[in-house]
Amino acid sequence: MNEIILKADEAVETSGRQTRSRHYPELDALRGIAALIVVLGHYVRIWDSSAMQPTARKVIEEFLHPIFNGGSSVILFFLLREFVLALPYKRGTELPYGVFVRRRLAHIYLPYLAALAIALLGDVCFHNPLQMSA
Repeated sequence: MNEIILKADEAVETSGRQTRSRHYPELDALRGIAALIVVLGHYVRIWDSSAMQPTARKVIEEFLHPIFNGGSSVILFFLLREFVLALPYKRGTELPYGVFVRRRLAHIYLPYLAALAIALLGDVCFHNPLQMSA
């Protein structure tokens, strides 16, 4: 089998026919930057700036707050997701619905369940034990 993988924006030769590569490292970098902005946006919202000097508070509120706009980064996540989900259909290599659903469930719910388990473990270790009502 003749398979050569190059950069994402170059053609890829697979068994005598040319297709596009499936991976875009630039989109991964953009998603990483957007994730960092979301985290910093949450941090800025819970940060009490009343104890800061007026100059530092002004810098944060007027210059850094617009940069750490978590809402815009979430929209960027949605746009990137829709772009990546539409690529196989644009290329003519449709994914069977069952495979698509299994991949999406694994992609979404496995990290969610892991984060939930870490949060519950952190609650048990660092706070009062879970209070379950009957």
